[in-house]
Amino acid sequence: SFYMYFEGKEELFEYILDSYSSNLIEIVKKELINSNGDLRESFINLYDELLIRISKIKYKIFFRNVFLFLNLKREKIENKGKILFEEVKFYISTYNIKNADLNFVFLVLMHNLFFCIADALRTGKKEEAKDVYLKKLDMICYGFYK
Repeated sequence: SFYMYFEGKEELFEYILDSYSSNLIEIVKKELINSNGDLRESFINLYDELLIRISKIKYKIFFRNVFLFLNLKREKIENKGKILFEEVKFYISTYNIKNADLNFVFLVLMHNLFFCIADALRTGKKEEAKDVYLKKLDMICYGFYK
């Protein structure tokens, strides 16, 4: 009966991923609103919030597989990132950001967020992983030069 609804495991996986994306949109919106659109502050809060949620055992295995799946389906994942951006861009403070670069900056921040969370889950060293995350976030937000 599985094949009545899905062509295979990959299609089921995409279905599950889609069901989580609306929840992710709401979480990102909430953080952007709470931080008055400040991208850096929002992404620090997102790291903590998502790591707690994903660390719960029922999500941990799923998201480990999501991160593995990212490499296989990069184009579809990037499209989901663009959809997420379109849903939350109105909550982002654009002070000192070139509007043409906002989508790119947001996608880079999302990429950094998810891969640093994946490292925290993989290594179990959450504090060290957050330190690395914050250093990368500062490089993105403030640039590579002092």
